[in-house]
Amino acid sequence: TSLLTTLASHADVCLVFVNADAGEGYITVDGNAGDRTNLTLWNSGEALITSTTAVCNNTIVVQHVVGPVLVETWIDHPNVTAGQETGNAIVDVLFGSVNPSARLPYTIARARADYAAGGCVVFEYDGEASDCV
Repeated sequence: TSLLTTLASHADVCLVFVNADAGEGYITVDGNAGDRTNLTLWNSGEALITSTTAVCNNTIVVQHVVGPVLVETWIDHPNVTAGQETGNAIVDVLFGSVNPSARLPYTIARARADYAAGGCVVFEYDGEASDCV
């Protein structure tokens, strides 16, 4: 993180790419065996956002996720502008060709309690439904 801190502190704009993927039943990442079992970012995504926003006053967070994730710990940080999806889409958003607002097939809520059923996440793995996690 010292290299990150040094580089980010000198940048005009910092792009932070984070993800939460679906393993489709064959990988385990951050305790998620197969598909996602929680609403967190994978691979220490929140820590990367926190470290970057601490030293870069113009941080753009790009989430490449397969569904909703929790954003409440960083969404209100004054140095953050949140985005969604990668590839050509990020260029269109950054340069103002499109406005990505309200075009997602799911809700990005501020906190777990903002989701239906009080933030209960139920998933199915190998044909068996989980309890609320």
